[in-house]
Amino acid sequence: MIKVNNKYSISADDTCYTVYEYIPTEEIIDRKTGQPKMRAERYDVVGYCATLADSVQLIIRTEQRQRVSEKDMSLTEALKELQSIKDEIMDAYRGFDSVR
Repeated sequence: MIKVNNKYSISADDTCYTVYEYIPTEEIIDRKTGQPKMRAERYDVVGYCATLADSVQLIIRTEQRQRVSEKDMSLTEALKELQSIKDEIMDAYRGFDSVR
């Protein structure tokens, strides 16, 4: 598994690359008892891609959508945020690519 950052990882098999999002441990309320209980950390599938580059692009698009939807911002702020996300993920990708 390739760890892109603290939130995303990429796994590969014979047919495709799978992008996972890390979901940390969280407290939820049991529907039956109404008592709080802990849900273990997990990895949710974000999507499946044919290439590693496609996987990186999927992570960038997913993260951009999530961050822009979190708060109201001006167009200028949104563009800066979108570019910073792309730069952050591409830096990690370049680091991996230079290792090969």
